[in-house]
Amino acid sequence: LQTDQKKFASNAFSSACKMDFDRDINEDALFNYAKLSMEVASDPYNTAITAREDYIEKYPGSPRVDEAYSFLASLYLSTKNYKQALTSVEKIKSQNPALKEAFQKICFYRGIELFNANELDKAVPLFKKAAVENYDKAIAAEANLWIGEAFYRQDNSWGAIKYYKEFLNSPGAKQLEVFSTACYNLGYVYFNKKDYSNAITWFRKFADYRGAKDTRLVTDALVRLGDCYFIRKDYNKAIQNYNNAIRAGSGKTDYALYQKAITQGASGLFNDKARTLKELISSQGRSTYADDAKYELAGTYLLLNKNTDALSWFNRLIKDHPNSRFAIKSLLKTGLIYYNDNQNEKALTTLEKVVTDYPGTPESREALNSIRNIYIDQNRVDEYYSYAGNLSFADVTVSEQDSITYIAAENLYMENNCDEAIPAFRAYLKRFPYGIFAVNASYYKAECELKNGMTEEALTDFAFVASQPTSGFTENSLLQAARLSMKMEAWDRALDYYTRLSDFAEYKDNALEALEGRSDCNYNLGKWADAITASMMMLSNENVDDHRIHKAHYIISKSYMAMDNLENARVEFAITEKLSKNEWGAESKFMIAYIDFITGKYIEAENGIFELGDHYASHDYWVAKGFLLLSDVYLADGNEFQAKETLKSIIENYRGPELGDIAAQKLAGIESSTGDGLPAEVGDTL
Repeated sequence: LQTDQKKFASNAFSSACKMDFDRDINEDALFNYAKLSMEVASDPYNTAITAREDYIEKYPGSPRVDEAYSFLASLYLSTKNYKQALTSVEKIKSQNPALKEAFQKICFYRGIELFNANELDKAVPLFKKAAVENYDKAIAAEANLWIGEAFYRQDNSWGAIKYYKEFLNSPGAKQLEVFSTACYNLGYVYFNKKDYSNAITWFRKFADYRGAKDTRLVTDALVRLGDCYFIRKDYNKAIQNYNNAIRAGSGKTDYALYQKAITQGASGLFNDKARTLKELISSQGRSTYADDAKYELAGTYLLLNKNTDALSWFNRLIKDHPNSRFAIKSLLKTGLIYYNDNQNEKALTTLEKVVTDYPGTPESREALNSIRNIYIDQNRVDEYYSYAGNLSFADVTVSEQDSITYIAAENLYMENNCDEAIPAFRAYLKRFPYGIFAVNASYYKAECELKNGMTEEALTDFAFVASQPTSGFTENSLLQAARLSMKMEAWDRALDYYTRLSDFAEYKDNALEALEGRSDCNYNLGKWADAITASMMMLSNENVDDHRIHKAHYIISKSYMAMDNLENARVEFAITEKLSKNEWGAESKFMIAYIDFITGKYIEAENGIFELGDHYASHDYWVAKGFLLLSDVYLADGNEFQAKETLKSIIENYRGPELGDIAAQKLAGIESSTGDGLPAEVGDTL
């Protein structure tokens, strides 16, 4: 200790405090050991805490017991092993105010760990304890916020509202950074409940709050204000808020422009609507709303009796977005415009293309009706019979039977009676495998099967719908087929669906999930370069959330490591560790130390391992793995004593499988080795 070798002194004090020849020496060693463990962060198993607890239990009447309690409280918080700290504090029968305040903080921070691990049911009781223990008022207030967050994620709107408001009404809540987040999330709770009046109140508070730093969320709140006013048919205020969102310019500009145009149309301002849609198309050409905008623009010109302009935009949509769900509708509208303008040959050509390219769809049925009318008008009835006779769905009698059978099944679905709807849809599809409603029936059947846990059957039906011509069901069918394939670990199949969804998705959330799915699938298939590419694309998406940012960097780092690109892997592991304070962060901290070790940077590796124990104490596996690596560092550096002490610490304290056995094997290897003392294999920690 006098030569400032605190790490080695800690081991010596540890040995002394375990001996009971002299009570005074034992007690003094215990205090010094606990103190040093805080300074050098070399006590991943919190044996200093255990020793301090034993001291309090053995000597409750000691004049130093209050000091022990105070020190213990500080020790609990400094080690950040809130899981073990919580267990330890709850064992202590007599607690002073310092320990009670520490207990409040431990409950809160352990709750945060569980929340981040998505163990919400375990997190909520701890947040409630932190809220009741009112020693630190800021933590008590913020605990209510996190309870609200947990209930919000669990779709418990009543609980979310109650606890968000408890937080917002807490003294000093406005001074906390998370105040604006509570306003924003409370707005969404009311929005999802369709309570638009209260949603407006809280979105407005968030948008007007000067402490709201995330401009993307501010823009989103302005958009939602516009949506609320639109739903309430207060079109002027809706347009005003959409304009505010457009001016903010931090994401969702395309959606705000689109909704502004729809609102203008609802107000009868069709020329204004056309101008706004053109602005969207010209400024946001790659937007997922581009095809929606072109379809609406063509429809607007149709309402304004500008058929030439309408045709131009319908044709442009078909050319630019052949996979869009609006492509078939645009083709049908084009044919109907020609028909209404008495351009019958052009109408026939276009409408027959609808029937040929999209057989069995409602649009093909409507097109067939118009084709029939044209043939009748031209007294070409025999030609119509000849044409219709080659279509599997054109017989009137069969068509009527088709519709009646389908509607009966659909009614059961709409009544949420999936148990009866599934066999009804199955009977319809058996009788009319190429029926008008085959796609609809397969999709609704899949939805019911998914709800009833019939995953393989659901996957089959979603896959069928996804393989058919583009419809309103295509996007969600691709999404569900991808998710189910992922759940079955059918990575190749899931990758195919996610790739198609990535090219097809109109909804931004689905496009983002598609990129995440591609990243996951490629990683699981060992396609490291493709996993990196998909993860990079996910990071460049303007709508990417924090969780996916963390995950993308994690997959990139692991992929680079698998490719033996240590330099890039270390950079990405460092980013992941900085962003993620969960299991990914712990693993990344270990991997940085491992890379430093295998590249001969022993001091950096050693420091990194101690930081791993300090910052990720509750992640026992990675801390133990880190200290296994530390033994290799000491051996490589010629310090056999410290290597052995480190391995003994793992053997005595780590309770998980595998790593204790590895530590025992390493220790036996050192003790049986000759020469320089190195075991047969150094650095086999991975």
